[in-house]
Amino acid sequence: MITTHFVTSNDPAKTNVKACCIISSPWNSFGTYESINKPVNHMLYQRYLLGKLKGIVSNHKHLYQNRRLPFNYRQMMKAETLWEWDDRFTSKMFGFKDWKEYYTDGHSFKKLPYVDIPMLIINAEDDPLSPLDYLPFVEVQENPNLAMILTKTGGHIGFLEGWIPSGPTWVNRAVEEFVRLMIFTDFLKSSEDVPNDYY
Repeated sequence: MITTHFVTSNDPAKTNVKACCIISSPWNSFGTYESINKPVNHMLYQRYLLGKLKGIVSNHKHLYQNRRLPFNYRQMMKAETLWEWDDRFTSKMFGFKDWKEYYTDGHSFKKLPYVDIPMLIINAEDDPLSPLDYLPFVEVQENPNLAMILTKTGGHIGFLEGWIPSGPTWVNRAVEEFVRLMIFTDFLKSSEDVPNDYY
């Protein structure tokens, strides 16, 4: 999400980015919210992630003491879902009214029409944080700078291989091949010896 927002921002530093690869991005925040609230996903992911977030904030509680902050620490720590956490903490930290306004602004798919560098998108159909119904198929078709790889399985940043998964997976190889291609293409474009009709 951060990369997609960055390469479509007005930050002058983005000119240093020649291409990018986005793996398992949640493209639609409301789709992620809907998916993660399903019973199994709630048990496997939401409780774990929420616990981790609370732990991080709790470990840094001393940073919040004696400061005027836009959130209520006690109410925040009572959150039972990620959307409650985002409503009471994350949205307030970034100047949003509530979780809905924060999620609406965070939709990565809205940024895709403005991507003007090569972007490889990798998602899995069974990703609980980026459900299939909310993947940006239309945006990818309409922007020639975008390419998508969609796998049947892979989960969220999983993509494991073999009976006993270990070491690099096909995603590592795919990203490496993409990067090599981008470096080679950039080299060709900067070479004065390549004829104009080569491309």
